[in-house]
Amino acid sequence: MLTDLEKSLIAAAISSKIDEAAKQKYGTPTQEHQLTSRIAGLLEDLNGLDILQNRITVVAQEMPDKGAGALEKSTGADLYISITNSGYDGFSKGILVQTKRLKPTLKTAVGGYYYRSIGDPRLSDQCARMLHISPDSYVWVYGEKGVGVVHARDALDIGAAESVPDRSTYDLFRQIVECEEGDTRYGLPYSGDKRAHLTQMLDTFRREARVEFKQAVDIRISPISEKRVGRRSRR
Repeated sequence: MLTDLEKSLIAAAISSKIDEAAKQKYGTPTQEHQLTSRIAGLLEDLNGLDILQNRITVVAQEMPDKGAGALEKSTGADLYISITNSGYDGFSKGILVQTKRLKPTLKTAVGGYYYRSIGDPRLSDQCARMLHISPDSYVWVYGEKGVGVVHARDALDIGAAESVPDRSTYDLFRQIVECEEGDTRYGLPYSGDKRAHLTQMLDTFRREARVEFKQAVDIRISPISEKRVGRRSRR
């Protein structure tokens, strides 16, 4: 069973890579699918990282495009992430993500939240498509300070000129490892070929829900013996 410290450190490690990708790409002519690809690539940097008595392994997979707009048209999701903890009282679950660029014109603190403009008229339809698949669907809004998370149901009625409250990716992944969020129907098996399982899940989305994802990432948390800790340990 993960301790509170381990949960916090794991969530911080994952969120730091996501925020790093946003900071690198914000202010550049980066399209949303390019940011998604960068997020997946940086998450792979966590592969082999030891956090206290746990080892993180990451497999990322990019899906081939079938022509301009083909993937985005078939689903509201850019990214599928599977998170698995193979330790005692573990879990395996998945989330769906749509990335959006933060519009820098609106940023007002109201009621403890930062309200930020997304400004994309496609957002409501994209969120509806994700929610049709899973209630654990999110919009990731990237800006100069990192990525803000909005639940897809909260973004359904947001228009091009409106704004939404967000929370941190740290909070999202902390809730996932606390087993408060994440869809267990879309978790991957605990053992076996990780890339094969990832491919099989994507095939399931494609066949049963007619969904294509641009990127997929499998993040695994596995207990390790104290003797094996050391190569890249975060304490």
